[in-house]
Amino acid sequence: MSFFKRFQLPLSRKPSVKTLSAANLADAAGAGTASGTPSSVAGGAVPMYGLESAEMQTLDVLCAGVTLMKLDRKSGSSKDRVFKLDILRRHFRWSSKRKPRELTTINVHDITELRTELSFVSTKAVEFNERCLSIHYLHHGEPKILDLVLPTPQLRTVLVAVLEGLRSELKALDGRDYIEFLINTWIQRAWAATDADENGRVELDETLEALKSFNVALSKDQIRRLFGLYDRKQGWLDFDAFSRLCMHLKRSPEVVRAFDLVTGGVDGSGKLDLPRFAEFLRSTQRETSLDDEQIAALFHSFAVPAADVEGGWALDAMSFHIYLLSPQNAALDCRTEAVHMDMTQPLAHYFISSSHNTYLVGNQLNSESSVEAYVRALQRGCRCVEVDCWDGPHDEPVVYHGHTRTTKILFRDVVVAVQRYAFVASEFPLILSLEMHCGYAQQGKIAYYLKSILGPALVTARLNENEAAIPSPESLKHRILVKGKSYPSPSSSSSSGAGADDDASESMSKSRSTFARRQSSALFASTDASMTDSPLGTEAPTSPTTATSDPQPIPVVAGNGSSDQLATAMRALDLNNSSSNGSPSAASSPAAALATSPPASGAAASSSIHPDLAALAVYARAVKFSTSTIQELGSPSAPAAERTLPRSDSVPSTTTLVSAAATTAPSFCYMSSFSESAYLKHARAQLSGMIGHTAHRLARVYPAGTRVGSSNYNPFPHWAGGAQIVALNWQTFDTGMAINAGFFAQNGGCGYVLKPAYMRDAAAVRPVGVKLRVKILCGHHLPKSKDKVKGEVIDPYVVVEIYDAPVPAPLGSPTSASAPTSSSVPGSSPPLQAAPAPTPDSPNGTAGDASRISEDPSFVYRTETVQNNGWNPPWNESFTAKVHNADLSLIRFTVYDKDVGTSDFLGSWAAPVKCLRQGYRHLYLRNWKGKQSSDATILVHIVMEPLK
Repeated sequence: MSFFKRFQLPLSRKPSVKTLSAANLADAAGAGTASGTPSSVAGGAVPMYGLESAEMQTLDVLCAGVTLMKLDRKSGSSKDRVFKLDILRRHFRWSSKRKPRELTTINVHDITELRTELSFVSTKAVEFNERCLSIHYLHHGEPKILDLVLPTPQLRTVLVAVLEGLRSELKALDGRDYIEFLINTWIQRAWAATDADENGRVELDETLEALKSFNVALSKDQIRRLFGLYDRKQGWLDFDAFSRLCMHLKRSPEVVRAFDLVTGGVDGSGKLDLPRFAEFLRSTQRETSLDDEQIAALFHSFAVPAADVEGGWALDAMSFHIYLLSPQNAALDCRTEAVHMDMTQPLAHYFISSSHNTYLVGNQLNSESSVEAYVRALQRGCRCVEVDCWDGPHDEPVVYHGHTRTTKILFRDVVVAVQRYAFVASEFPLILSLEMHCGYAQQGKIAYYLKSILGPALVTARLNENEAAIPSPESLKHRILVKGKSYPSPSSSSSSGAGADDDASESMSKSRSTFARRQSSALFASTDASMTDSPLGTEAPTSPTTATSDPQPIPVVAGNGSSDQLATAMRALDLNNSSSNGSPSAASSPAAALATSPPASGAAASSSIHPDLAALAVYARAVKFSTSTIQELGSPSAPAAERTLPRSDSVPSTTTLVSAAATTAPSFCYMSSFSESAYLKHARAQLSGMIGHTAHRLARVYPAGTRVGSSNYNPFPHWAGGAQIVALNWQTFDTGMAINAGFFAQNGGCGYVLKPAYMRDAAAVRPVGVKLRVKILCGHHLPKSKDKVKGEVIDPYVVVEIYDAPVPAPLGSPTSASAPTSSSVPGSSPPLQAAPAPTPDSPNGTAGDASRISEDPSFVYRTETVQNNGWNPPWNESFTAKVHNADLSLIRFTVYDKDVGTSDFLGSWAAPVKCLRQGYRHLYLRNWKGKQSSDATILVHIVMEPLK
């Protein structure tokens, strides 16, 4: 059976009963089971998604419509709503008189997780425990949660099974099936939106509105002629005719012209047989790694029967278009889909995907703190999350942005979420960056929670006392590291921040507005107003008389771990039933942790840190950065065993490392934090020194405190300067996050990218440059901007930016040996070996300075604006640029809508230049929230040649 026939079966029938409520649901399911009535959803008695015949009848009920209890997370109130599952269109929606259908529809492929629990603490969670369900999904990339209470446990089981089945079904498709599935689903949804009155027909006026929503700009006469091609002189279109009209619109003139160039045909009339397809792959697409057998397999996965072609199979224009759109023709090197880099080198040799103030979902002053923010970051491959710890009521540490109106969550809930989700997207180590503002007693409790909840995953000691460098990601798989900072004393934790690390100091001095500083003392003292319910089920204390409840397990559908293990860990946290086994330990129970006496008052007490917490900072012990360390570590090839941490000048006098191990650890166990501007200052002054420094020790960069709106800086120049942990605000998808997402898409999206060889070894061969020639052909199914008026057609144009990195001169070269230094900082590196600026071949391109680290792109190109066409806007413009550091450079394509006096963001795509594949490639755009589209693309032709 063909793909389209398989998915155009009548998967749902017109129900004889419009909706079924909780009262008659069980009767309906029972009657179907007793009578043996075959389920129309299954197309007969054949089981679907592993469901038995009795469950198939329940599935029919879901498709017909059933009344479910919908809960509001903020108010805790509940309302009954009618929900319908549409398998054909792959969505789940509910009725609402107030909200438009777009806001009450969940597309199945946008579901990120299903949990058999509510996402917040509620009395209903206990009362209806076996019937609760929370659906976590994305609406245009923005995270949303739907909390439901279902009438019966059986209904929940069936709904979960079908939703998971639909999700896995899409993931299992590949090649032609995958693209045809997306096209067919889009047509189904377009039909549902166009045929609003559900009378089974679409008239001319409805078609006109539908085409505007598709961003197709045609006059009424043009639409009338197009409509007449398919209406069979009836004056309206049925679904089949509407589908053919949509497929007509999918035909791209630029793709047809490319097909004609390959086949020699006219207006898409040619046929691409196997020999010419092989030649196309090798000469145009530069697919040099494919052998004859692989090419033949790829050909037959897209070819259609062709009687007039030798062999009986060929690609026609539509099949060629589907191939260009398919994952097999992705713009990124296929190796990027899996981990392929050497993961056995020291941790300092990798760039690490990192988040700043991970708990925040909005701005830095008065937004919500949420455990879900950690879950989302970890699900997206983040490998370093930040936790700001403060003293909370009832001896429970809390997490929030201190001295602001941001809400508070329990530290314990954060650790529970980390335990559950740390390795769902990547098996390589996770770093917990603790910014500590807690007093001595609650520091001990934090250490206890980390040990008790994370268990053996937590690194509590060095793997090998004789090691000469930080262990590799491979040796630290499924392990969690703690980054320990220079913690302030209890008396200074709520003051000006003296003695805190760089991150905390700048945060307190710059990020707080006058208003925030004026309110700080009241906000810190009043925990009742800012503490919120934990989104993972642990109720935070809201009054001094309310005891803090233990967090609940997080049962998650489709088994990504054992909830029994989590429940066992949480039972160990019961303060009333804790007990010590074996030899006494300072962190064997919360009571023991709290009972540890702080140091005596005075100078030592002003910088006290709980020994149990200090011991957890094994490979990431934070110290103040000093340029004298660059003098020692300036050469990446220097033996690690000869490097020791300077004691007097690199560690400020206000910081005391209390354990003996802290004063004897090798230098690679220490790391420093920098503001975005501070790191650039060091890198620009002494690039070789900073690259050498970060070849052995970790460096973390964080956003400026003035970014109260949670905007991001450009991380690329900090990577170019060697910094591994460049932390960004993941809740804001702007230029910085777009670059970050594109950069860490390589190496299987595992969150670790191996540095170029010259950053790991000063004697390594410097990277070669490439000449990049790109032709921007056309757009495809571009979306409207976030705030665009419905029905208004866009005027798109494309901006291309290339970020190139300077390369230090090799050791021993005339430049490095004799050139004078331009920096007065001790231990500064020789000046950079200047690279010539790229020269654009087009008047629309501009070149920057590629010889120094810069936040600006080294090359920019802008296309002309195409008026009134977002469906298939043609540009057909070319540019040429020189890229000197092909090992690190990155390219970004951004599409804007030209409007009066402004330009609105439509989508972007970014990737390392070294990962690009040549030939005709579709670039799938990410929207304003970072969600990658399955429809919106720009078609480009790429050629890369070595620089001579």
